[in-house]
Amino acid sequence: MSRIGSEPYEHSMRRALRDDVATNPGAATYNKGIINSYVTELNAYHKPDPGDSQRKYISEIVSKMKLAKNDEEWCSLKGNAKVVVEGMIENINHERNNTFVIHNEYTKDVYGTLAEHCTIHDRDHYIKSLVNLYEIICEVNQLADKPSFYQSKHPSVESPYMTFIQTIDQFKKILSTHLLHHSTAIYGDLNALFMIMSESVLNPKIPRLVPFFSFNKSLLIV
Repeated sequence: MSRIGSEPYEHSMRRALRDDVATNPGAATYNKGIINSYVTELNAYHKPDPGDSQRKYISEIVSKMKLAKNDEEWCSLKGNAKVVVEGMIENINHERNNTFVIHNEYTKDVYGTLAEHCTIHDRDHYIKSLVNLYEIICEVNQLADKPSFYQSKHPSVESPYMTFIQTIDQFKKILSTHLLHHSTAIYGDLNALFMIMSESVLNPKIPRLVPFFSFNKSLLIV
């Protein structure tokens, strides 16, 4: 399985690759940084570690919350989960900022490159962290006891995507967290990740490309 991707959401990246390597010796290295900065499919390098201590801790708390005998116990467990999850989200955001560099912000030609000190292994580690967060969101959302509002309101082909958005909203409500606001880069990456993981689901505004560098960074409305 390929570790990098190309079509079809690379218009701005392709423009960035037009540097003349013959006249600019550094262009080849720079262009490689662009191509290697994202993926369009997942592979074994992106699979979360099942033995991760924080992941296991969250799973244990979710199980206990399902069996909580009263509101006091439920809220106490929720508080514990919130501290760990918010710490994870902050670490992922820090990792993203240190791994990638965004170019041409707030233009139609936004693209990203790997930071100078980073490699595809750093990129893959970030995506693995993102997949881990995605799975935790789904796990925590099992605590919700209400049917999906979006699924009932939007029976179209996009209903799985709208259900995913509702899943993130429900996750934030369950843990009473202000993180993962819909304007943040990680929120955009989670949307693009969902598009990759749900191959039959299409939303033309969301690319199958992670990281989603142009999310809230482009003149084009997403």
